[in-house]
Amino acid sequence: MGFFGLWRGHSIRESEALGDFLDQAIALGREVVEDYARGRAGTDADALFADAAFLSALERARWEAYPLLLAMLAELVEGVLRPQAADEQMGMLYGLEALVLAVFDRHPVPPALTAQAWIAARGDVLRSLADLPLHPPKPAADIVESYAPSILALMPVHDLLRGEDFAALRNDLRAMLMRLHDQFVRLARPAALVAALLRRR
Repeated sequence: MGFFGLWRGHSIRESEALGDFLDQAIALGREVVEDYARGRAGTDADALFADAAFLSALERARWEAYPLLLAMLAELVEGVLRPQAADEQMGMLYGLEALVLAVFDRHPVPPALTAQAWIAARGDVLRSLADLPLHPPKPAADIVESYAPSILALMPVHDLLRGEDFAALRNDLRAMLMRLHDQFVRLARPAALVAALLRRR
């Protein structure tokens, strides 16, 4: 896949910058869906992307992917920050939940989805964060395992597309999240971010 136009901000020390980092999920969702479709279409990609019905299905899939990728990025961030939070881990998580929902709410209901579906997706993101204290932080590559099947399931179908390739999708998602993890570790200022998230709870 050709994505990884990673966030180009500088150090991440305030919740606003962290929100922008998380909201990369919009661009990543678009690239994940489009690149997977192009890979499956092969030499038929140009014809496929000229099909109005397929483009409509593609737009729906992009927006369905966004909440999943937002939840993945939030889990990545929580795992990096949790050790720094010490005995304030739950307070930090509540602040992160508030920030993630604020990021989600930057976007009105997409025309490709119903309001009911968008509200349900918002609830799914919040539930995924609520489950994080139930297990130790996961390596970036392992975070993907919980989300890859759902991302595969939302991919559009078309006669010009070849069979599903779950292994390729999962491996590309792993590579994406590992690069984002490395970027976040390099740019984040954990103590400042924990303090900022505690102020949001």
